[in-house]
Amino acid sequence: VATAQAKYAKEINAYVSEQVRFADLKAGAVLTLTLAIGGALVKAVPTIVGAANGKMSTKIFFVVLLLLSTVETAIAIFYATRSLIPRVPPAGPPSLNSFPDIAEHEPNDYSNKIAALTERDIAKNLSIHNVALSRVAKNKFSAITTATWALLVLIFTAFLIVVFYVLANV
Repeated sequence: VATAQAKYAKEINAYVSEQVRFADLKAGAVLTLTLAIGGALVKAVPTIVGAANGKMSTKIFFVVLLLLSTVETAIAIFYATRSLIPRVPPAGPPSLNSFPDIAEHEPNDYSNKIAALTERDIAKNLSIHNVALSRVAKNKFSAITTATWALLVLIFTAFLIVVFYVLANV
């Protein structure tokens, strides 16, 4: 029968693992939207800049907005991709629950170590692994937060480009 500590460690592990998956899904969504909006803007550059009715000030304004959107696109892509790249920081002593640590064992050696674990050992190993997993989740959410803000600014900039494009052609 599992101890309360082992059950608690397993629940935390499930929670943190779900947060890592959620961060990856968010990163994928941000990356997809960023590429779609950025690609649409790149394709529309000749049309947008050409719509300035020959006024140099309007053309410069559109170019500035398009350059701003390029920077925002690059930031969002960089941080969304950074969130998707797995990074496993060291969490302290080796854990029998962490794949980098497991990979260092021979199959029989690992199997024997698992069979010898007590409930207390299981709770300890899960707790060590939970620290490493939590650090991964924290890094992912930090990166995806920056990517999301860049995407929001990109959406706003794209909106401004559309509004001023329409106004320039009225």
